Amino acid sequence: MDETAVLDRLRRLEIETPSWGYGNSGTRFHVYPWPGAARDVQERIADAALVHRLTGCCPSVALHIPWDAVDDYGELRRYAEEQGVRIGAINPNLFGDDAYRLGSLCSPDAGVRAQALAHCRECVEIAQATGSTIVSLWLADGTNYPGQGDIRARQDWLAEGLSEGLGGLVTQRLAAKPARRAGCRLTVRKTAAGQQSRHAPGPAGARDLTEEKEHDDQRLAPARARRAPR
Repeated sequence: MDETAVLDRLRRLEIETPSWGYGNSGTRFHVYPWPGAARDVQERIADAALVHRLTGCCPSVALHIPWDAVDDYGELRRYAEEQGVRIGAINPNLFGDDAYRLGSLCSPDAGVRAQALAHCRECVEIAQATGSTIVSLWLADGTNYPGQGDIRARQDWLAEGLSEGLGGLVTQRLAAKPARRAGCRLTVRKTAAGQQSRHAPGPAGARDLTEEKEHDDQRLAPARARRAPR
């Protein structure tokens, strides 16, 4: 690849910045305030727009709900466009509630799973109102030690929630990023005919959890047969 081709690709590079990166931040031990830090979503979008004007490669800003919640998302979309950027991925909060102690979409409590799904559906509506094309899930669901949870059941609850509970994804893509399964991405889409596709192809290297489970069942069948009581 020659220099001209490299420069052309760089000119087309787009990096989405997160709104939460423009407020006061720090470490898990302390938040360090600094003068001029953005105080609300409008100021965070304005800061993101400034970054885009300076770099030319950051045309979108991701939002986090409820941190960036407003009453009128159509107006927020117009404000972002006036600043010269667009609303990017909408990120539901599936970790900041005491109810999520044992998980959100993978919680063993059906009521907690329903709560998480309701929040995800809310974020789908926000994405539609803001013109966003992506709903991004950061799943902090996991266990602290072996035997604490039924991993297969949790996997099934996740697949069920994504495929059946998020049927409102008509023009949006769902990107799920499990915190403890780096590199794993799930996508759920609706086809043109309205038929939901549970195994829609994702980005390169993506793995479908349901197909992976079926493969594991086939692979482990001989070992399970040997351990079965006679």
